[in-house]
Amino acid sequence: MKPPSLKRIYHIAEHLFLYLFFSFSLCFFLFHLIFARKIIPGVTVFGVGNLSGLSSSRALEKAGTVLQNAGEKEINFDFSITKKTLRPVDLGLSFDVPATVLTAYNVGRSGKILADLGEELKSLIYGHQSYPSYSLNEAVWDTKLSELYQSLSGRDAQFSYSDQLFIEPGRNGLKVDYSELKNLVLTAILKQDPNPVLHLPTYAPQVSQEQLTPLYKKVGELI
Repeated sequence: MKPPSLKRIYHIAEHLFLYLFFSFSLCFFLFHLIFARKIIPGVTVFGVGNLSGLSSSRALEKAGTVLQNAGEKEINFDFSITKKTLRPVDLGLSFDVPATVLTAYNVGRSGKILADLGEELKSLIYGHQSYPSYSLNEAVWDTKLSELYQSLSGRDAQFSYSDQLFIEPGRNGLKVDYSELKNLVLTAILKQDPNPVLHLPTYAPQVSQEQLTPLYKKVGELI
């Protein structure tokens, strides 16, 4: 049997390319026609669920049902050494329903063709999950998180002064950076897990009150 000539192979490859090109173009056209005013497939939001194929109005309705009162719900945090019940609204955080839906709707709509195509394919294959949008009262947030950090963090015994010098006892607690704690709490809230467990390292005091007492007495003698 005589093998096909290069011209024949080229001709078949050309037709195959045209077939794939037109098939892709047709799928591309139909996809954008169907989802012209809808959220593309694969888009989900933590706590809200799947928003694929929904119009903005229907997505607002679905997201609003979940997020409208989400800030009032109690979240039971497990911090390894203790448990704390917190509400987002008490920390200065409230969920923004319209912004959440707008963010979901804008997936694959940056206006950059290649970037949008990549985002659409990624969403179709792997899904696109995002956090709900929110607004934050920074003053309340910083105050409450600072109080939480102080109540959780372990520390060594140390000298303190308030009208007079005294020794502040050390205590067992967590070994965690303040910024890290803020990020962990914020992420847990946005994921809307009612019972988040935060696995954090613990800290046992390395300097005790007893170790500081002799120095404290010497300072007292000098004063």
